[in-house]
Amino acid sequence: MIGVIKRSVRQYLDADRELLLGRLGAGERTPVFSLVDQEGTVRGYSWYSRLVALASPWHDHAGIVRCEVRVGLGLERAVELAGVVAAVLPAYAGRGSDPRTPQNLTPIAGLEGWLRHRMGDRGMIRRALVAWLAQAGSEPAATRGEARRP
Repeated sequence: MIGVIKRSVRQYLDADRELLLGRLGAGERTPVFSLVDQEGTVRGYSWYSRLVALASPWHDHAGIVRCEVRVGLGLERAVELAGVVAAVLPAYAGRGSDPRTPQNLTPIAGLEGWLRHRMGDRGMIRRALVAWLAQAGSEPAATRGEARRP
């Protein structure tokens, strides 16, 4: 299993290697690096891969995802998978009207659409939730299964 992280909230690379991200072309990746916990134990392997090249006004990190595999695969297998994933993943980059494009991969967008359809009418669900919350808010705590406060 390969994890694909679409949003970057933590910096994993030092400043020199971070510069590589802006230079990646579509289908290219960074070298594989170890994910190390606070005790210094390797807990996984990761790399960054560019899905598509985006022109200005996009940030130079737009179109990049971080991929991750478990440590049990070993470094050699992680490097093999990184090469395959970097080559294949751009074919699944989201396109069109999705504002999360290209990081929201086409199969994921399809699954989201299918689930949205299966959930039913959004307005009807919202009205039912609002009514339920209003009713739950007007009931005494004991009838909602909560302990009474002294």
